[in-house]
Amino acid sequence: MMSLIKNEPLTSERRYMAMCIRSIIHGNFIPEETLLVSFPNNKCDGNTTLSNCHDVKLVDFVLENIHRDDLLLIHVYRPEDLSVQMTDDQLTIVHNYIIFTWPEAVHGDIIEALISQLENLMSAGSWNPRARFLVVVTENDNRPTELLALMICETIWTKNRIVNVVIMVPNSDDLLNDGDIHSLDLYTWFPYATNSCVEPRQVIRIDQCLPDNNGQPSSSKSLFPNKIPNKLRGCSIRVSAPEMKPNVILTNSSKNSDGNTVYSYRGLEIEYLLLLAEATNLTVVFLPPTEGDLQEKTINAVVAVTTGISDVAIGHFPLNAITIHFADPTVTTLFDTLRWYVPCPRPVSRMGKIMRAFTASVWFNIAVVFILSVLIFWRSANVPHSSMVVTESQSYKEIHRCLYIVWALSLGVSVPNKPRTLKLRAFLSLFLCYCFVVGTLFQATFVSFLVNPGYHTAISNFDELVETGIPYGKIKSLEYFMHLINYSEHNRFRSNIDCSDHHKCLERLFVDGDITMFTPTVDAMYVLSLMGMSQNKNLLCTLNDNAFPLDFAMYLTKGHPLLHLFNVVIRRCIEAGLVLKYWNDMIFRTHLQHAADSKEPSCVVCNEMYFVFTLSHVKVAFVVLLGGFILSAIVFVLELVYKCRSEPHTVTVTRCLY
Repeated sequence: MMSLIKNEPLTSERRYMAMCIRSIIHGNFIPEETLLVSFPNNKCDGNTTLSNCHDVKLVDFVLENIHRDDLLLIHVYRPEDLSVQMTDDQLTIVHNYIIFTWPEAVHGDIIEALISQLENLMSAGSWNPRARFLVVVTENDNRPTELLALMICETIWTKNRIVNVVIMVPNSDDLLNDGDIHSLDLYTWFPYATNSCVEPRQVIRIDQCLPDNNGQPSSSKSLFPNKIPNKLRGCSIRVSAPEMKPNVILTNSSKNSDGNTVYSYRGLEIEYLLLLAEATNLTVVFLPPTEGDLQEKTINAVVAVTTGISDVAIGHFPLNAITIHFADPTVTTLFDTLRWYVPCPRPVSRMGKIMRAFTASVWFNIAVVFILSVLIFWRSANVPHSSMVVTESQSYKEIHRCLYIVWALSLGVSVPNKPRTLKLRAFLSLFLCYCFVVGTLFQATFVSFLVNPGYHTAISNFDELVETGIPYGKIKSLEYFMHLINYSEHNRFRSNIDCSDHHKCLERLFVDGDITMFTPTVDAMYVLSLMGMSQNKNLLCTLNDNAFPLDFAMYLTKGHPLLHLFNVVIRRCIEAGLVLKYWNDMIFRTHLQHAADSKEPSCVVCNEMYFVFTLSHVKVAFVVLLGGFILSAIVFVLELVYKCRSEPHTVTVTRCLY
């Protein structure tokens, strides 16, 4: 692991420093957590003339003590070993760091050596800027101790956004006699404690390790307290918010007293940020919106957070492993589902539905019973029996009259003559019971279809959707997300249309029903409210399969100290239902504003609680009645024509004498 100086005792000053480090580890680092020890890359090959060999031996002594105490899982990083360690520790999160720093052969300055070490640590997958950091400066240069500590704090904040840090520096300001040892000062800084807000402008000496105290800190208080206050004193936070309705909505832009443009936003995700600002006295400063499509705006927002131009990126950012590599996500702010929205089934026409009151086989059986009944009436009346005393009525001996009688009975209309014989009366009674049952069933079904004829068969799975040949509404930014999750089902569509303005495409889907789209549920509900249409299942139709949960979050700069505060406020807002209330109010208000222009169908389709029985419901019955009148008139005219042509007319004129 390192080259050690053989038979060279540790100096009293280094041993005293090692004891102070050991005390800090015992009092502030949690057992069974991971500890990473980093030190500069010095070549110490047993040459005792190198002063830095004493520093290397100090690191070895500290590691030996930690290992003997069996306190923590130790990782040791040197720059040349970093590439090997990365493959082993990609999934290991480090909770504690001890960074030994001293001037290197390459970097003669302590700050430059520290920057080199931090850059190497940042490239590892186990990097955790929110861990506890103990920076040990083994040798001070000519700078004042407090100034050196401040420069270290500024360096690690600028490079890594590290706040939870303690800097151990030998106090070179002390006037010592020969053989005396410098005291070890422990410095840190507190963000949001001065007018500079989050920038380190002042360090505080929180403790000391004195030689007379056997290397123990002067006080027993924690060196790593919570440094983020609940009230942030009006400090500002910069936000990149690409507009994505309804999550992020640009409501206003105006000039302030300094001539700068101030942007105002609202929206489903912005509401969390506004509630946070109100609760913590934080000033939210929205950066100017960028140009380009949604994908370009999203990438620019992430780049702004990564480079430190902004502190927060918000607006339809899903949780994914790629973005997490560049920024730190909050807890989930919005739980959504990505679904395939398909055209809803259209209502079936009443005329077509009435013909399907019975199946084809039932209609066929009714027709067979009708014909057989006619034949039975006619045949029974015309076959004489020797035992018959009463002859049958003439109405039942002619087949066309039997047809008329059976038709009248099936419609529940009285017949001109009742049967005289016992067998026909018995059959007539059975036929009446049959007609009553069938007629009752038909009338019940008939009235039901008049009120609500129902809908055509809905599209239930993805295979049926592809077979319909409906074009797919393609959203460029969503295509990139589907590529990330290795989803390629959308490539099965035979045709697609460009949906850069996906809200317009959703309106087309809900009104015309000639496309299909893959979109979050929140977007679909918002578009319905913009159209003045209610949220009901007859307007929001999705597939039973191919649904994906989608979690949205805000992204903060790597290591930003406000992440924990963001998470606490977001959880409390979710538990209290504050953002849910805002969402319901926004949907209701938007629906009312556009209700006058609504293209929603009538209440027969949209309201299942009750209906108003109007003339339109019985229109079918009047159409059938009118058709019967027309048919009767035609038959009557044909009978008159036939009568006139088949018999000559004789006119007799008589004179009346008075």
